[in-house]
Amino acid sequence: MIQIVKPGDRRKAMQVVQSVRFACGNCGCVFTGEPGDFQVQELYGSNNGVGVVERDYFCECPNCGETAPAEAVKTVPIYEL
Repeated sequence: MIQIVKPGDRRKAMQVVQSVRFACGNCGCVFTGEPGDFQVQELYGSNNGVGVVERDYFCECPNCGETAPAEAVKTVPIYEL
């Protein structure tokens, strides 16, 4: 039988990435990307016995071609789409 130990925030789970801002460490370019422009790497771990999923966003810099990490991620709740 499944029992919830600590309920989560359902609204938080119902969000989708709208855009991501990237900053290239190679040339200094700052740019944005929409879903389909970037890759997402999911890292699974544990924090005090609680499962944690960390998402890292990466995109190729349109100026120099190097891989740039995300600087900020903008999400929007699904019910606003």
